[in-house]
Amino acid sequence: MQTDSSLPAPPAERSIPKSGAQIIVDALCAHGVGTVFGYIGASVLPLFDRLSDSQERPCQVQLGT
Repeated sequence: MQTDSSLPAPPAERSIPKSGAQIIVDALCAHGVGTVFGYIGASVLPLFDRLSDSQERPCQVQLGT
């Protein structure tokens, strides 16, 4: 069977890109992490959103006075 090399290759199956927060949650799940401690702040809100959607149990750390 002859192929024409001038034809473009079929497009690869395209996946939806993951956010950095989702990549972190996927890695935590892959390593069997069950509880995550952290400070809530604007820079980590996407991470805590993904954690709340997952089976992980996020624990918010609060500073006492």
